[in-house]
Amino acid sequence: KEMWDKEFLCNFSVSLEAGELKTVMDVKNEGAEDSFDFQAALHSYFTTSSLENLEITGSFEGKEFLNKLVGDEGEMQTEDRSAIT
Repeated sequence: KEMWDKEFLCNFSVSLEAGELKTVMDVKNEGAEDSFDFQAALHSYFTTSSLENLEITGSFEGKEFLNKLVGDEGEMQTEDRSAIT
C-alpha cells in the first residue's frame, strides 16, 4: 500500500522450454474501484566482454516503443531494424 493504493494480484512466472526462457506476467484488478493503468518494465542484463561485435536479434522491426531520451515526456517511435547493434 505504500507504493500502490490499488487492490491487485500480480503473478510472474518463469519457465525453461526447448531453446528458450519464457516469462509471463498476469495482473488482475481485485478492487471494487474502476480500472487503472498498470505498467511493468522488465529488463535483461547480459555479461559481455566486448560491444564491438554485439548484435541483439528478435522481432523488433515495426514495433512501437517509447523513447524516453527524446524530449521531456519521451516520444513514441517505430523500430525499423530487425537487429540492434
